[in-house]
Amino acid sequence: MTKLAIVFGASGATGSKVCSQLLDDANFDKVIAYTREKLRTPQNKNPKLLNKTDDLMSLESFENIMDPTKTFIFCCLGTTRKKSRSAEAFRRVDFDLCLRLAKIARKQNIGYFSIITAQGANSKLWAPKNSLFHPLFYSKIKGEIELELIKLNFSCLHIYRPGLLDRKQKDKRFFEDLAIKILPSLPVDKLASFMIGKSLSYQKGHDKKKFTIFEDKDIYPR
Repeated sequence: MTKLAIVFGASGATGSKVCSQLLDDANFDKVIAYTREKLRTPQNKNPKLLNKTDDLMSLESFENIMDPTKTFIFCCLGTTRKKSRSAEAFRRVDFDLCLRLAKIARKQNIGYFSIITAQGANSKLWAPKNSLFHPLFYSKIKGEIELELIKLNFSCLHIYRPGLLDRKQKDKRFFEDLAIKILPSLPVDKLASFMIGKSLSYQKGHDKKKFTIFEDKDIYPR
């Protein structure tokens, strides 16, 4: 039974962990990683991996889909206000792009879709676009994408709301590094393994729900 995993954002902190763990998982026979640039890690030499650098905004379909019922999507896309430089540009990635990819998946009859949003996601938040209020805007956009994905009526939709993430990377920003030392944080490898575990639970028929939202405490009890 050939199982295919598609990972969006495979070069990011969590996406790269999801990708590497999928490659090590015998339950998956093939992994397609969509990234802006070619992966420059040892995993790129793995024969199970196909690394694609297509422009996601222009995609009309996913290639190499052998059986939609055995295809599992892990959406790990996300940007920051600093990188995107505006509220509109941030929304284009965290809302518009994620929704576009989900709609392509539904059009191709892919039943399983999972996405990382954020702790506190809430579409009803008052959130002006001014950068001073970006944490509110961030949570609002995450809540909005959740609602739109639920409307698509996947056979199984898994939504993950992690809190403070420990990216396990050397390029941590000062305040991020300080927060991780003081506050409870969720290691990205733990999030990745939890996501894959839940996809396997669905594959084995143990998860019959149309959608499930996993909060930080569900993902990594402390």
